[in-house]
Amino acid sequence: VSQSRYVGGSIYGTSLTAVDITGTNITTTNLTLNNSNIDLGIGAGQFNQQSGAISIGYQAGQTSQEQNCIAIGYQAGQTNQKTGSIAIGNQAGQFQGSFSVAIGNQAGLSQGQFSVAIGNLSGRSVQAQNCVAIGSNAAQNRK
Repeated sequence: VSQSRYVGGSIYGTSLTAVDITGTNITTTNLTLNNSNIDLGIGAGQFNQQSGAISIGYQAGQTSQEQNCIAIGYQAGQTNQKTGSIAIGNQAGQFQGSFSVAIGNQAGLSQGQFSVAIGNLSGRSVQAQNCVAIGSNAAQNRK
């Protein structure tokens, strides 16, 4: 722990890397907790992440994750996840418009704003704005 202080069971500081604190084990060197963001995984929330964002998984929310977004899974919400969007699953919502939801393997891979894609490969490629795709392979390549 560098530049930190321990107060009432919490650690405050600028970095925390692979330490063992009495009663708490942290075993990753890729955990970031700051004023308003949570990042866990290699490359998670790495570049241009805005406030209130959560990224969990390898390269989740990696580049340009905007305010109040959630990306959970391998490369979920990886690039340009817009404000208020949620991506859960392997490569879900990789390019995601504002206030959209993508849940499932590669769901909403390239998704317009205000859209929902739920299921394996649902809304996978070029899902336009204001669209809903539910079910495996639902509404792929729909504009």
